[in-house]
Amino acid sequence: MKVPTADERPTVPVRTAAPWFGVSDATFYRAVAEGRAPCDVLHVGSRVVVVVASARRALGLDPPVTNGNDERPAPEPAPVNDSGDATSRVRSQA
Repeated sequence: MKVPTADERPTVPVRTAAPWFGVSDATFYRAVAEGRAPCDVLHVGSRVVVVVASARRALGLDPPVTNGNDERPAPEPAPVNDSGDATSRVRSQA
């Protein structure tokens, strides 16, 4: 699987993202250096940039991703009846 680069994913500089998390630039850089960044970061040369989609998830603005990609989680499968037949749906009992 190819790992997207900073050119292929929306990113922002640490200077922009740090206030989103309520910390200073220095604190955010320290967290990155210690491996405790609250979201995904990319090192582009000597710069550190924050992946916007990851920051939105960390801030609770988007639902968490369960498949490792920047896609929404798959919907729940339809329920099956007692016979185990996956093609027939459960009918509501009134």
